[in-house]
Amino acid sequence: MDGSAPEQAYNSPVTSPPATKKPAPPVLRRNCIICCTEFEGDEINVSLVKPCRNCASHYCKACTRNIFVRAMSNMREMPARCCGMIPIHIGLPYLSKEEVTKYREMLQEWMTPNPTYCPIPTCSAFLLPARIAKEPTCPKCETRICISCGQKEHPDAACTKETDPDLENALKEWGYRRCPKCRTGIKRMYGCTHM
Repeated sequence: MDGSAPEQAYNSPVTSPPATKKPAPPVLRRNCIICCTEFEGDEINVSLVKPCRNCASHYCKACTRNIFVRAMSNMREMPARCCGMIPIHIGLPYLSKEEVTKYREMLQEWMTPNPTYCPIPTCSAFLLPARIAKEPTCPKCETRICISCGQKEHPDAACTKETDPDLENALKEWGYRRCPKCRTGIKRMYGCTHM
């Protein structure tokens, strides 16, 4: 043997596996949890908001605005919430100045433990506790209010905290009792008997 065979084996061209294209990285996609609109890539950071700290939900701008608007439509919807209360700064970019003012007023009313309202039935405006302490006048209809009983001012008469006997009888008949704090009629549905 002349030794050419082993050299030939070493000098033979090395064949590599056929070249394959690298797979494209997966595109990140997220949906608005309310309207199910799909957003992908860079669009996610621009179009979606994550208002809740407790969950991974994402809302589009329109749905974020609608949550705050819906909360303002009815006190039972207050505050704007997901798993918990959504902070107002989340909704600021999507609400007008008037809407922000209205939301803040309604939120304050919702957070007040024993809210006071104007005693005039056609007005019934929420009265801020700090304002009533300084000047007991309804800001909407300018009716003077008695701080003690929350009714129209009665400078010549003492406060009466009497309740309507017919209402009291009806509450008793239906099994309701008065909340000792806010005097609202309440009824135990379930849970402990400490009421």
